[in-house]
Amino acid sequence: MASRRERIEAALAGRVADRPPVAFWRHWAGDDQSAESHAAVSLAFQRTYDWDFIKVTTEGAVFHLVDWGVQTRINTSNLLGGREVAVNPFPKPADWARIKPIDVTQGMHGEHLRCLRRIRQEVGDDVPFLFTIFQPSTIAERIVGLGDLAFQARRHPKDVTRLMEVFTETMLAYLREGMKTGAAGLFYAVGTAGYSMWSEAEYREFALPYDLAILKEAAALGWFNLVHLCRLYPMFDLALQYPVQVFNWDDQVTPPSLAEARARTNATLVGGLDRNAHLLHGTPQEVQEKALDAFRQAGRKGFMLGAGCTVTNVTPWRNLQAARQAVERMTA
Repeated sequence: MASRRERIEAALAGRVADRPPVAFWRHWAGDDQSAESHAAVSLAFQRTYDWDFIKVTTEGAVFHLVDWGVQTRINTSNLLGGREVAVNPFPKPADWARIKPIDVTQGMHGEHLRCLRRIRQEVGDDVPFLFTIFQPSTIAERIVGLGDLAFQARRHPKDVTRLMEVFTETMLAYLREGMKTGAAGLFYAVGTAGYSMWSEAEYREFALPYDLAILKEAAALGWFNLVHLCRLYPMFDLALQYPVQVFNWDDQVTPPSLAEARARTNATLVGGLDRNAHLLHGTPQEVQEKALDAFRQAGRKGFMLGAGCTVTNVTPWRNLQAARQAVERMTA
């Protein structure tokens, strides 16, 4: 039987160990506000399902803004358990100049680093874990207003560029501190690389350089780095320029399909199950059938079973267990 790391390393190298890796992740509403409770629920989730890696979630992109004075609250409009902006002290472009780099070892970032260290103390080398950083442009979108980043970049390009620079400097510092906790690598959440938001040329100007700055350093520090594309109609081919080994997107909801993606890249693909249609509303049999179909689409090599994004906080135990059991049928 292969170890978790051996399974992941095989997938990254385009091979299969004894079976493909599998992992799912979710938000922890309220419990994500302290290192102790956040680590406890993350570890309990891991013990319940025996995933091949732990993706340590944050409260969402707004997590990064709390230390700048943004107030957040649990988003009760969905079943995901993330948080949203409640009070934004930087509502206008004239206010953005007050946003300066921060000390990531303090405040909410520091609390999350403590969570990572507690997880490492518990799992040691047995369970690889990834910590989450949202890309600078996704963080900026929470400041300028959801859906307004492309518009503001056109109207106030210098102000938006400065925001990108501040958030990039801070996230680079956070990346370095996060890797000191013993993390295997970075889960990089990309929320603005979508054709429904802006043109590829605009993305290349206002987002891509900052993504590359962070991901190049992540590649030097970690052995397992994953990019998550969390927007409809993602700029998938452009994202293939990122120096990472693993890509995850909502392949059951938006193009490309796993089969289409496999035709474009030899990178490791994570996905196959929709968090709503399959994991929330489906039956265990349907979950297993879709999981095996994903395995066939992605190919036997370079595949990890997962969802297109965080699963809901009311996902049935039986469906997650069915997904966990499905990989046992995907043997080398």
